[in-house]
Amino acid sequence: MQVALCIPTFNRNDPLRACLDAVARLRLPDACTLHVLVADNDANGGARSLCAQIAGAGFPNLRHFVEPRRGLSCVRNRLLEEALRTGAEFLAFLDDDELPDPDWLALHLQALEATGADVSSGPVTQLPPGSAAAAAATAGPSAPPVPRYVACNNVVFRCRLAAEQGLRFDAQFNFTGGEDFDFFESSRRQGNRHIWTAGARVHEPQPRERATLGYLFHR
Repeated sequence: MQVALCIPTFNRNDPLRACLDAVARLRLPDACTLHVLVADNDANGGARSLCAQIAGAGFPNLRHFVEPRRGLSCVRNRLLEEALRTGAEFLAFLDDDELPDPDWLALHLQALEATGADVSSGPVTQLPPGSAAAAAATAGPSAPPVPRYVACNNVVFRCRLAAEQGLRFDAQFNFTGGEDFDFFESSRRQGNRHIWTAGARVHEPQPRERATLGYLFHR
């Protein structure tokens, strides 16, 4: 089994380092090969040296590349193209400031295999400044409900959505957000089955500048 984990980034090397450290601690299923793809939306490749350092420290399947066209849809579509080149059966997305639980990927894959579903999404825990991730949830993948919507901050899906059905992120959402909701709404309309895997958690540390009423109002 091959999985391509897609991580877009833009000028956030410290969160990206923490994210990749957490990815390195994932407990993978037997006979699972993980390709970690980092798409840098900084035309100067600001994350290049960081990724080279981490890859050289025992992370051989980590690849960094630059997507100079700015925007969320552009960078996510570039990740889709690079992921398809790996021959992976499953594609996963995380944001560059998120920390997956050690069994995050294994639980998603277990749920997809057990149910035959096409898309598995899970919860994102917001961590206040200075707090640590909570203990891993124990909820398993049995009888997962249908999620109301699916985002790219915690999702694993079958490659055929992009390879056979041709789904891509719409460029009209490049600078507004919502490109992931639109992508998976298109998936739903294609007849793909979406499930919620409650135990497959990721954590998103909140920097202090986000702990303001102004930021929350904007969100």
